[in-house]
Amino acid sequence: MGLNPFEEDKGIGKEQTERDARPQVEVTEYKKQRVDKGKKNSEMDNNLQKDAGMQIESVELRNFRFALVDHVKEILRPVWLEGHLSKDAHKLIVKKSVDKIINTLQPQQIPPNEDSIKKYFSFCQVKIVNLVKGYTSIYGKVR
Repeated sequence: MGLNPFEEDKGIGKEQTERDARPQVEVTEYKKQRVDKGKKNSEMDNNLQKDAGMQIESVELRNFRFALVDHVKEILRPVWLEGHLSKDAHKLIVKKSVDKIINTLQPQQIPPNEDSIKKYFSFCQVKIVNLVKGYTSIYGKVR
């Protein structure tokens, strides 16, 4: 009987294998198109970044920024432990302080190595502390 779904028909099995083979070919072609499209998009993104004039941060600037973030966090530690700063205020003060200090420096003034970074911190310690205190008075909790 043709109504029983459990009976196998050799003609249907042959058609199913042909249909199963077709989507696999289409899927691989689709994947190739998708990969090629992704490559084009990444190339376009790279061109847009170059055209937009985005500056790539140098290794010296990145190292100085990380050291400066740690230094500002050390200055803020006592105020943080006393509970006078919220988490958001702490982040904001660190961000604003680091950005302000880095934006005031010319590219040739950025300390290139760890020793010169330490010398810079010792030389500008008072200025950095005053800047952080100013931001703390503005953004800290009022009691």
